[in-house]
Amino acid sequence: MIIGTQSRSPISPENPPATAASSGLSSSTTPAVNVVTTSSSSGRLEALIRAESDSKLALEKNPSDTDALFNWAQVLQEKGTSFTTDGASRDALLRSACEKYEALVRLDAGSYAVHYNWGVALSDCAKLAKHSGNNQGTFSQHNTRPGNILGTATCRQLWVAAQQQYEAATRRDSRSTQAHNNCGLALQQVAALTPLSASGSASRTLITHQAIQCFRRAIYLRADFHRAVYNLGTVMYRSTQESYAQCHPSDPSEHTMHTIAAVYIALAAAMDPAKEVYQMCD
Repeated sequence: MIIGTQSRSPISPENPPATAASSGLSSSTTPAVNVVTTSSSSGRLEALIRAESDSKLALEKNPSDTDALFNWAQVLQEKGTSFTTDGASRDALLRSACEKYEALVRLDAGSYAVHYNWGVALSDCAKLAKHSGNNQGTFSQHNTRPGNILGTATCRQLWVAAQQQYEAATRRDSRSTQAHNNCGLALQQVAALTPLSASGSASRTLITHQAIQCFRRAIYLRADFHRAVYNLGTVMYRSTQESYAQCHPSDPSEHTMHTIAAVYIALAAAMDPAKEVYQMCD
């Protein structure tokens, strides 16, 4: 299956996100179980543990210290994504990070980086939910606040919540190509998990169109943003395949859309030929 490529950094597509270990604030917990401890990563993990300890101490002195809370959230998120191999432990760390980001929003500290990183954490939770088989179930447009759904959320609900955070990030930085790209990617996942029988604002066709608009916006802002170019090609390809199977197999416009989708995917591969996911398209 063709998959989309997600932008993880809240700073730029090339640079990693700012981390809590670079700040003097953090919190004290024991290391997560089943952590990766190779020689190349052990130093980083130790730095994260120290940063986590500092953040907790700072919050004990001042529970409204938003810098410490943000640092703690980033530590938990990095430990969950980069240093934990057990699925349950990773999920627990990501959920805890989401709780910290939500707390920041309640403290009126919902910056671009907070919403963007919250979206990334929710996206990773959604992937874990998919692997655990929790990708079914009915979905309600209500009660989608992450703090309310993380306990029993389906994969689709988590992608919806992630999309909401990426959209919030774009409201704080309308020129963020990463946020627009990830918003489109989340919508693409929501569409794939939407029943074909859904109609109105929840229809798969409309959600797919919204994803396409997000990718186009990212490309408009940065023409050489190969991730968005590739994702636009994949979402158009998938949409055309579904339309082809359901409606008019002989419609010449379907062949045209397939061609356009292939052009976008090939263009992304030309922009970054060394990227492994693009090589799979050869």
